[in-house]
Amino acid sequence: MISIKNILYTISVTIHLYIIYLNFGFLSKVIAEEPSLDTKTQTISQSSNNDLNTITSNNKSNNAIDKIDNKSKIPIKNRSQYDSSKLIIDDKEIKIAAAGVNTSKDRISMLLCLYVNNVTLKKYRRCSNINTNSDLESIIAVQNGYAQFAIVGENFEKQALVGSDLFKNRKFESLRSIIPLYKETLTILVKSSSGFKKINDLFDKKIAISPQKTSSRYLFDQIIGLYGINYNKFKDIDDSPIENHYNNICTDKIDGTIALIEHPNEYIKNISRSCEIDIIPLDDNIIDKLIQTYSEYQNNNIKPGLYIGVPFNVKSISLNTSLISNSDVSDEMVFFILKALLDNQDVFTMTYPFLQDFSIKKSLEIKPIAPKHSGVNKFIDKFFPSINEEKIQNKIKLITTNTNIDTTNIRINEIDKKNQLSTNTNNTGH
Repeated sequence: MISIKNILYTISVTIHLYIIYLNFGFLSKVIAEEPSLDTKTQTISQSSNNDLNTITSNNKSNNAIDKIDNKSKIPIKNRSQYDSSKLIIDDKEIKIAAAGVNTSKDRISMLLCLYVNNVTLKKYRRCSNINTNSDLESIIAVQNGYAQFAIVGENFEKQALVGSDLFKNRKFESLRSIIPLYKETLTILVKSSSGFKKINDLFDKKIAISPQKTSSRYLFDQIIGLYGINYNKFKDIDDSPIENHYNNICTDKIDGTIALIEHPNEYIKNISRSCEIDIIPLDDNIIDKLIQTYSEYQNNNIKPGLYIGVPFNVKSISLNTSLISNSDVSDEMVFFILKALLDNQDVFTMTYPFLQDFSIKKSLEIKPIAPKHSGVNKFIDKFFPSINEEKIQNKIKLITTNTNIDTTNIRINEIDKKNQLSTNTNNTGH
């Protein structure tokens, strides 16, 4: 017979679990959370979706892709639901935009929110993430105020900052860099028995690539441009989420997958246990051209021994995936989220294998694509002043190399500026 004491105990446990659910953010992410759009915006978004559905995956000519929205002057194919009028969200609620569901970007955004939510619910009511369809949408969400932060590839960050390509007619001049979080490397995966050794071997074959408007797809667009070809060169293309296709390598449903991914990668590890795989290296001349033309890319090797059957370095190219924001976001909020990451850095590096080399100090030393948010500079002055000291030394060295002037006053001025920033930070109560 169930006693009253047991009933009360069960109720108590249930209430505590519910409180944990609300406060600590394990399920605080907002799946398919959409902004409130007026009827006019919904019509634009629906029109955009209809036009997108008419575009074939092999990029064959289609009149729909050339349509321009008369008001914004943005091609309809590049419209987003976040292109509506600017939304001002409550500055006590933190939102992080990330592309996809259960992608690396999505999972990292949830980790950051978990750290923020575990600090206190008094300063900010909660942190939650917005799942977008692409890096393009994530940046637009920050640009138009639906989120204060986004996790995106730096090739899209650069597009937005300068107003090129997909960001033509919507230049994001107030975009600000927060911190690089991890690297993604172009990975061309094939079955060993295929005999494919170069990317050219995949021409006239069936491949799986990342969806449009993603950092991965944009990079591959640039690569095939350097080869002087288009997507018609391939037999068939499937651009649904790339994670769906890794197992299709072993079953010969596709001949190769091409994507920017982090390493070590659990998907590839699982595939290498099911069938023998190869990772195709990128041609040296293509790597050189990409690095010379686009500052956001870096020469990188996929390390040997990460996967069964890949005992050697694989030449490729990588891209930083970074946390970005808007200059409209307060210094205090930026400082707060970086402090939450710093306090949980050891746990963060142990969460996923590809984060094991992460260091917040080393990441902050990397030259950003966009200007650093002023809140980042205050955070550096508070916790890593040596970073700015090194910059002062490098600046003095550069000046003395090019001129014969006395640099004593230059150094004093630089230090005075640093001390003034430090004083301002201390006055904020951090």
